Amino acid sequence: MIKLIAQQLKVKEGQVLPDSRFREDLKADSLALILLQIAMEEEFNIELKEEEALGIVSLQTALEYLAGKGIKD
Repeated sequence: MIKLIAQQLKVKEGQVLPDSRFREDLKADSLALILLQIAMEEEFNIELKEEEALGIVSLQTALEYLAGKGIKD
């Protein structure tokens, strides 16, 4: 998941910490967040609803969401 986030948000993997917020800490704009959502859907073969995607704001929340779907990364 770290690699996916780093690639999509164009940051170094070392910057992606569990509590790093995509928008505030990693400076992701709206387009980058949409592209991250699409990449997550493709990588994990899931479909994120808008309200679910809005709740994924950090690596930690992404991992919690995936764990809730039975996906381990």
